[in-house]
Amino acid sequence: TWKMGRHGTGTAIDHRFEFFMQKPKSINGQAPSIPVIVFMRGQLIHAYTRIYFEDEAILNASDGVIQSVPPARRQTLIAHKTDEGYEFNIYMQGEHETVFFAI
Repeated sequence: TWKMGRHGTGTAIDHRFEFFMQKPKSINGQAPSIPVIVFMRGQLIHAYTRIYFEDEAILNASDGVIQSVPPARRQTLIAHKTDEGYEFNIYMQGEHETVFFAI
């Protein structure tokens, strides 16, 4: 289930991190999103991003944060619906690098 606050994790057998939580609800017509802070060994500063959901396209289109990202990069903030829930991949660098925010 989803709880605000700090979440730690371990590594799954296939070298993936998995989190299990409920999708947040829209509040006051804002797009539901999950704030994410990434920090790992070898990284000198925290990286900040958000997870949005592909089945909230109407609310995403009116969200000021996601709309501040160039259209070609917005997909790096979108979790995709699967049979098990949603999947969201974070890429720290490269062609599909996730958008990170300066906070």
